[in-house]
Amino acid sequence: MATLCICRFGHDDARCRVYVFVVATQKGDQRMTWNNFPYFALVAVLLWAVGAYAAWKDKKTLTLGATIAGLLVFFGYIVAMWVSLERPPLRTMGETRLWYSFFLPFAGMVVYLRWRYKWILSFSTILATVFIIINVMKPEIHNKTLMPALAKSLVCTPRHRLHVRLCPAWRSHGDVHLPAFH
Repeated sequence: MATLCICRFGHDDARCRVYVFVVATQKGDQRMTWNNFPYFALVAVLLWAVGAYAAWKDKKTLTLGATIAGLLVFFGYIVAMWVSLERPPLRTMGETRLWYSFFLPFAGMVVYLRWRYKWILSFSTILATVFIIINVMKPEIHNKTLMPALAKSLVCTPRHRLHVRLCPAWRSHGDVHLPAFH
């Protein structure tokens, strides 16, 4: 049995309302799986697209509201998956792309806030959508486990994954390394 609680916080003014959706599950309930991912992803991408469009129209409030709402929807899926798996979703290639899809719009929003680049939210939304489409269209990556050294390291994982995926030439040359992050 699942319980949905909708709480409203803020002033009576319609612009200041924040709704929090809490879904509490009990033992025996359906667990969050990759089958639920397309629904969360669709809502998140639509909200990110609205935020990107609003950035081009110089509507800062709508830009931030839609982008943050999309991030919250997507993060809600990540948290539900985390609880369902009883571990952080960092072991498979699909889970790695899930995090990429989350952090791209987040980074785009930070860059937009700092430098006011209107194009960055569109770019980060498109790139996140590419990772989401890969996750939806290639379900076999959800079971493809990463190398043990990569799967266990929280610090080295993103660096090594980018190193191996972005630069195929580096895989064959042992003398080329990325700088270490300390």
